[in-house]
Amino acid sequence: MAATNAIRSVVAPRVKKVGTSLIGQAQYTSIQAAINAAAADPVPPSATAPYTIEIYPGVYTEAITCSSYVHLKGMGPEGSVTIQQTDATILTLPAGVNNIENLVFVLVTPTQARTMFTDGGNANVCYLSNCQFSVTTPAARAITVISISGATTLTLNNIYSEIAGTGVSYGIKVTNAAAVVSSTGAGVQFGFTNVNAFVFNVSAAANLAFMNSVFDGTCSFITCSAGTFVWHSCRVKSSGLLSVNTGANHSFQSSYIAIPVVAGNLAIVRLRNCSYPYITRTGTGNVTDTTMRVFMGIYHTVNLNYSGTTATANMECPA
Repeated sequence: MAATNAIRSVVAPRVKKVGTSLIGQAQYTSIQAAINAAAADPVPPSATAPYTIEIYPGVYTEAITCSSYVHLKGMGPEGSVTIQQTDATILTLPAGVNNIENLVFVLVTPTQARTMFTDGGNANVCYLSNCQFSVTTPAARAITVISISGATTLTLNNIYSEIAGTGVSYGIKVTNAAAVVSSTGAGVQFGFTNVNAFVFNVSAAANLAFMNSVFDGTCSFITCSAGTFVWHSCRVKSSGLLSVNTGANHSFQSSYIAIPVVAGNLAIVRLRNCSYPYITRTGTGNVTDTTMRVFMGIYHTVNLNYSGTTATANMECPA
């Protein structure tokens, strides 16, 4: 019997190339021009026919607004593609889907409060990978690295940010209850050399989950009034308290916490297989350590020095 060969239809990837000059294969010298051209294609970008903007090494001074299913990819070694601005948001996501990878975002000597990366209040599904955020001469400016104000699902992988200054700044700010922010793979490393800064600012009942991540610096870890948080295999070390405020629910697993843990009124903090200096609460805050009692092994809590009396602390802890 004769063999039958099945022919499979393959859709060729759609790509537009951007370079700092028109030398070589670059079609555009502007990232925004390439995005606009892709979005205006007679066959619009979609889940089955997306566009990828390949950005070749160089420095691009642009304020970029993405289009759905138009993905941005920095080419070349990590850190070789920089997008910078002075007094504008560097990148704004649309309603839709975007992959952003291998880019460096830089605010150059901002003269006022600025946000670097935002969903602009849109509902976006974004995978942000292998990216860095920095600010030159931040001074007293209030800088927000990532702002989520829409019903966005943001997944972070290998994201780095370490910013100085003295302004009341935030690493990740979430103001929409429908938002989901999480990390995967290499996670994130976020911190500030700024005693007035917070790595996280969450004022809505959003869901956040981080793994394999490091949060450090001379700053406070988090300020929140709502939300559900999971921290797995993370390192938290900052100069401020880990203050969990009204209504927030935190679960720490297999994490190293090098700052005091304080559960504010109505807040819940759960710890398991963690190391931390001490825990306490105010009002009706609740703190529970559910680490199993293991005498010979790595899974046990160490350096326990609970702050407050039993009557006011209201904690459970392993025997």
